[in-house]
Amino acid sequence: MNLRIEPRSILLLVAALLSGVLLLLLVYWTLRAILLFYLAIIIAESLRPLVSRIATLRIPRPAAIGLVYLALAVSMTVLLALVAVPLVRQSTELARQAPDYASSSVQQFLEATGLSQNQDILQQIESSISQMGGQLLGLSTFLIRVPLAIFSTVVELVLVIVISVYWLLASQALGELVLSVVPGAHHQKVIEVARAMSYRVGSYVRGVAILALSVGIMTYIGLLLLGMPYAVALAVFAGITEVIPTVGPVIGAIPAIVIALFVSPIKAVTVAGLYIVVQQIENHVLAPIILGRAVGVHPLVVLLAIIFGGALGGIGGAVLAIPLAAMLQVLVEMVILPALRARVQVG
Repeated sequence: MNLRIEPRSILLLVAALLSGVLLLLLVYWTLRAILLFYLAIIIAESLRPLVSRIATLRIPRPAAIGLVYLALAVSMTVLLALVAVPLVRQSTELARQAPDYASSSVQQFLEATGLSQNQDILQQIESSISQMGGQLLGLSTFLIRVPLAIFSTVVELVLVIVISVYWLLASQALGELVLSVVPGAHHQKVIEVARAMSYRVGSYVRGVAILALSVGIMTYIGLLLLGMPYAVALAVFAGITEVIPTVGPVIGAIPAIVIALFVSPIKAVTVAGLYIVVQQIENHVLAPIILGRAVGVHPLVVLLAIIFGGALGGIGGAVLAIPLAAMLQVLVEMVILPALRARVQVG
């Protein structure tokens, strides 16, 4: 029995496959555009109080926005200029020295346990250390390529900044547009909800950024006082991981403790103590002052945001999900729950 496939069937199959690919690309780029817009709104709302404060000095709002973004750009440039060069240098040096640290530590362990005479074990360990060295050097090469990766995404960053500027410029007109389609009796409620969302998200983002910077600075000073190598790289890593909810401080401490363990167990305990002290200062001193109770993002909301955001987008999704969860919490507190209470009372 000969199976004959019509050319028309092949064309239909190819057309269906191409349509599927185009649909997936359309969905991907749509989601990416939504993500960029979402990031722009977060940035704009975190800067809105500063813009409003400058505008109260009889400075036109566009000029106030320009001053705020100019100050932000200058600050980021200075910070990168101070950190980028030592960060790359120390990260590369750390990747090169890690095999030596590991070899020395393992040799001490083998001598202490009496296994240093076993040649098979020694060969396996040396092979593993060699492979680790190659992987870490590959990591250092990746770190060197980071500026190129940043440069390749500059268009998206500029786009996000431009959108955030337009969001601040057009927020009043956008608010009037929204109110025009809302019944007059609900205008005040809409304004209150929008202001609460802006305050909640802006306060949280600003607070997390300040905490991350504070943790990085405290970690750097502590590592310098303890005589730890690679203080800049380890402190930058600790500051970045501080943004990750719940598990970030633990992740940020691991590299420093491991490196200190290669030096001596006492040094590792001391470094671990440093990170614990920094974390306690953050939790009990800085966080109440910087974030305060007014931010009001409930721990359960944060936990749910981490779970769902992490499931959808990994660590980045978990971080970005928290501001969205804060807005949803405002919506529930100010709109949904009052409506449910009113319905129960009427019933």
